[in-house]
Amino acid sequence: MSESAAPTLRARNASRLLAQAEAAADAKPFEEIPVIDISPLFGANATKKAAVRAEIRTACMEVGFFYIAGHGVDPAVFAGAFDAARRFFDLPQGSKDSVSNRHSKVMRGYTGLLEENTDPDNDGDLHEAFDASLDLSPDDPDVALGIYGWGVYLWPDMADFRAPVMAYHAALQSLSEVLYRGFALSLDLHEDHFARMLVKPIA
Repeated sequence: MSESAAPTLRARNASRLLAQAEAAADAKPFEEIPVIDISPLFGANATKKAAVRAEIRTACMEVGFFYIAGHGVDPAVFAGAFDAARRFFDLPQGSKDSVSNRHSKVMRGYTGLLEENTDPDNDGDLHEAFDASLDLSPDDPDVALGIYGWGVYLWPDMADFRAPVMAYHAALQSLSEVLYRGFALSLDLHEDHFARMLVKPIA
């Protein structure tokens, strides 16, 4: 950060933090996390969608987060991904390190214990991870352009890992697109408002 930019950024951050503190002070207390059945977002019933819209808006404005039910994701997809994860993290350290995201320009692959640090007061986070995103081919035009976030994976040499992980990713990407329809409605926008912004997401 340049010295000339620092005061402006500090002022912006102070303003943002003040706004957050004021919002927190004015927030209504809550005793449980809302559970919202989003199944109407998959259908065409405008009345049921309006009810979900209201629930999402209230949860976001008054609580800040919510659980979802009625998401339609096959439990077998979750089970397959968790099984694949358990088998991957049980591999010898050398096998995991061979697909470390330290070897990746797009941060795809294995993250070891203490290799990430989200708290500057700590020496590293107590977790391992395998970062997953769109599984693109080397000849994908965005990969060829070197655009950050779009790249080729480092996959471990183990049976039945890639398929269940990407099945899980695909299912949750589709679910996210449905949730964005709900968010759009909650903001009094057309339900497809965000669709054009969700092309090839790197999440």
